Amino acid sequence: VKVRLQTASHTSYTNATDCFKKIVTNEGYTALYKGSLPPLLSGPFINAILFFSYNQTSQFLIENRSVKNSGDISRNLTTGETFIAGSIAGAAQTIITIPADNIKTKLQVQVGNVSSKTLMFKGPFDCLKQSIRNQGLKSLTAGASVTLLRDIPALGLYFCTYEQIKNSMKSDWGFHESISSILAGGISGSLSWLVCFPFDAIKSNQQAMLNCLSVEANS
Repeated sequence: VKVRLQTASHTSYTNATDCFKKIVTNEGYTALYKGSLPPLLSGPFINAILFFSYNQTSQFLIENRSVKNSGDISRNLTTGETFIAGSIAGAAQTIITIPADNIKTKLQVQVGNVSSKTLMFKGPFDCLKQSIRNQGLKSLTAGASVTLLRDIPALGLYFCTYEQIKNSMKSDWGFHESISSILAGGISGSLSWLVCFPFDAIKSNQQAMLNCLSVEANS
């Protein structure tokens, strides 16, 4: 629904509910799962890279700070350090996110029943094969710049606000560790999407184009 609203003409759908109804009515419930395989397959690798990069960067920042200031033995990141670690982790995971998003978006903008023979792409692997055959491997990097503009500040903000909110809930409000983590995760996730959504809309439009490497797609 999100990708359809971002890429369709303004007359196609009036709102998210209208989009949902039209997809189900005209294409069936299974159409709501178009493009689900790329994120399912790439998700574990994306999160592995994300949290590995975050932890490694955090450790580096703490150790570098300790070397420069021998009296500073704190193992906790400052707000600025958390933002830097999150931003670097956000950039690192785009190596998987960008090609996966390209395939996912192209599949989601196809209008029609998933079993229809009129669809250009029959599935994620067919989409991958056609994209490479017609435009080369570079076609999988469409929207790379705007994805970086989306994920670097978004993940920096996410980790930064997550740690701040979680610690505040535990120390100031007396919330249990698990409750603090759940609430902080939800709030920080919403805040990061609020910041990055304009870039996400641009990314979806670039990647939805069949000729995603054209001047028009990158203008």
